[in-house]
Amino acid sequence: MNRIQHYVSTAVLIAAAFIFFNCINVLAAEIPASDITIDYDNQKLTVRENAARERDLQIYFTVSSIKAAKLKNDAGATVKKKVMAPSAWDVYDYDPSAGVVIDLSWMNRKKDNYIQLKGNKNTTPVTIKFPAALSKISASFDAINATVSMQNTTNKMEPIVINDAPIEYKTSYGKWNAYQGKDGELSIYQMRGATLQFRLAAHQTEALHITDSSPKISEIVDADGKEIVIYQAGNLPGIEKKVSINKRAKAPKISVDYAKHQFTLPKNTEYRVLSDTLTNAWTDTGATSRKLNLSELAASINGNTAILEIRTKATTAKPHSASCKAAFTMPSVLPISTESSGVAPGQILENDIYYNWVGITDDECDVAVAYVYQESTKKLTSLQFFNTTTDTYEIYVSKNGEVPTPDATVHTIRAKASENESDAETRISTRYVKNGDRIYIRKKAAPKKQVWSSYFAGLGKVDFNDSHVFP
Repeated sequence: MNRIQHYVSTAVLIAAAFIFFNCINVLAAEIPASDITIDYDNQKLTVRENAARERDLQIYFTVSSIKAAKLKNDAGATVKKKVMAPSAWDVYDYDPSAGVVIDLSWMNRKKDNYIQLKGNKNTTPVTIKFPAALSKISASFDAINATVSMQNTTNKMEPIVINDAPIEYKTSYGKWNAYQGKDGELSIYQMRGATLQFRLAAHQTEALHITDSSPKISEIVDADGKEIVIYQAGNLPGIEKKVSINKRAKAPKISVDYAKHQFTLPKNTEYRVLSDTLTNAWTDTGATSRKLNLSELAASINGNTAILEIRTKATTAKPHSASCKAAFTMPSVLPISTESSGVAPGQILENDIYYNWVGITDDECDVAVAYVYQESTKKLTSLQFFNTTTDTYEIYVSKNGEVPTPDATVHTIRAKASENESDAETRISTRYVKNGDRIYIRKKAAPKKQVWSSYFAGLGKVDFNDSHVFP
């Protein structure tokens, strides 16, 4: 062989070697981590290879286990190693338009999971570790604040509240929702009760090279003793924990006395008043039952109608109960008229009762009053009331100028049985009425219609010393 032939042969060998080793490098390539996307929430892995590179025709997938084995190192010594042992490879045909989607839902989240991926061209396996989810956890419901707390109970003696990881929850048939941890966030489930599931939220969906941008060489080796680079995946959804939320206790009952203008509230309750655009704060009734008068609520009412809302107050062990609501209208004010000239409305009570009546005009007189003349003694004695309506009225006799309260003792002025009946008459004798007494009148309460008695109105003063013309 001459020198020229030698150089040519050498060049051919070098070129052949270059092509051979280059083929080995191509064959030894792996699927780039940027081509692998993991949907942790739905536990799916997608391989979608970059079109700029030659794509695989098939993708191979396996689940690997870690086993202890004795191998010989480069010096010939026997050493203990953690060896990755792949199971059978699943084969997926690669779809250029959609890539390959691989289900991961079968993985046991309570332990570390190792998977490997490779292609028919990118033959070097990509190894991914899915870390075990925290399995020893508990979840407890705070019924007062309507919140849930999750704890790491790895050490049962010293549970640790989990507050640095996102949490999500769902109902039995609903979707997962991000849990914010705000007071009252779960109160809607306390109305009827519910069973919720809570878990630590999964890592967000993203490409593998973003989740782990710097994979490390691990102490795990392959069957040949070669160290393996392992990508650390994000966390899958945590282990679900059920939390039972009891429904609120039934609402307490309100007793109403329409005559006394009074509500009776049970002990250990709280109330508030809502009227028009005004909502008042909750007020504690205390450890004993409470008599609540309308006069106490007057300043809290905007308008003439309102709602009294009551509930059993919360304790350290349970939330407040459902609410009981009682709608009401404030009592009416009777119009008092007089035929006496020069008597101001505020002075009617000091005017002789004989000249006064309930109503606006003579034609609209509801209740009129007259003195009863005793012919034998030639004196005025009792009072005679004429009720022209089908409503019952009540009379209070003030002996010492006192103003009647809603629960004062009264005399009843009977109502007409029907519109067609003549005026109903009621007499109050001198046994109960004396000269100089002041008379107050109100319309009687109608509990069945949920109507309060009206406010007492001054009807006039008794004057048996004067002479009067009977109506």
